[in-house]
Amino acid sequence: MLLILGAALGLLSCRSLVMENRAGCPSYLYFDVNEENEPNTATQVHVTAFRQEDNSFMAQDTTTLLAMKDRTFYLPVHKTKGVEGYGVLGFNDLHQSGPMQWTVQEGQNGVPLYRFHYNASALEEEVLIPVTLEKDHSKVEIHFLHFEGFADSGDAFPFRICIRGNTCGIDALSGVPVLGAFRYTPSEEQAGVFRFVAPRQGDHSLTMEVYREKDGELLDEFRLWDFFREDVKFSWEQPILPDFKLYINYSESVFHISVQEWEPENTLKFEI
Repeated sequence: MLLILGAALGLLSCRSLVMENRAGCPSYLYFDVNEENEPNTATQVHVTAFRQEDNSFMAQDTTTLLAMKDRTFYLPVHKTKGVEGYGVLGFNDLHQSGPMQWTVQEGQNGVPLYRFHYNASALEEEVLIPVTLEKDHSKVEIHFLHFEGFADSGDAFPFRICIRGNTCGIDALSGVPVLGAFRYTPSEEQAGVFRFVAPRQGDHSLTMEVYREKDGELLDEFRLWDFFREDVKFSWEQPILPDFKLYINYSESVFHISVQEWEPENTLKFEI
């Protein structure tokens, strides 16, 4: 009888110990990337968590998409009533300039960046968080028309362009663009074709400057927002930013520009 009672007490003690250990276990936040929104070009994922009660830092981790099983990744945190945070999908050259700010340095091209924000209760041991990504960049491809012959003749392309703006990145938690100098001079990738990546903009200052290559004289400058707004009817505040192609026709010392989305149904033109 005593042996049975002792065994029962021991079993209860073990059960209590197991319950205490489980209560002290972390809560695993599992992030499930929506396949429809998943960027095929991103190489890394960075996730951060804050306690909602006092906005204190809880955890962060960085992994690669190749290491993700079934496009799901997790972040362990201490159990708490409410947790809030963000995730960033991008490339290895992402620059974190603050606890929640991801920026590019002046002189560098923008970085393709996808972001999500989440709120959840972290009282359970496993919490599944569906992820819907926002696209915080626009890829812009610039085509100078009728200059294909320069590559064949060996002549230097006559123009150089520079992209300038007042926004250099994003606050990943709030989604608010970060003010700072954005300046990039793209190289000619093929005859008359230039490419750059524009971060989500906080104003309408994004400008393309066109210089004459041989003497560096500024020939003209164009506020790109004027063309994006008129031709494509979009806003820098929409969740998924589109990509653009700009077609520039230079004739009689005048630049004529048309804009279309990367995969458009039609092209809208705007002449200056």
